[in-house]
Amino acid sequence: MKTYILIGALFLFSPGLFAQVAPAATGGAKNFNYVLRYAQSAQFGGSYGDWQTVTPSGEIDYSNGRSRAPFNLQYAGGYTWTLNGPSYSTGLFQRLAVQQQISGRK
Repeated sequence: MKTYILIGALFLFSPGLFAQVAPAATGGAKNFNYVLRYAQSAQFGGSYGDWQTVTPSGEIDYSNGRSRAPFNLQYAGGYTWTLNGPSYSTGLFQRLAVQQQISGRK
């Protein structure tokens, strides 16, 4: 019994246990999201006549999660096809936003 108490006291008061330090800085979690969409629209009896369009599109959002140099990227885009009617609304659309920040110590 005395041996167990002596071993327990050695582990409890060992200087090696107190020498370990938790990391001072941790990186944030990376974030990646995406969305895919599909839309179909129609207009009947308008001033341009009847028309129908199809629009597949998508969106991507990424951030690296760092506190000292955060980086964000957002992209959205797609294409619109005219199935029936005037083709003036057919075409590609895109949007890109990029942010990079750098912050130093005070």
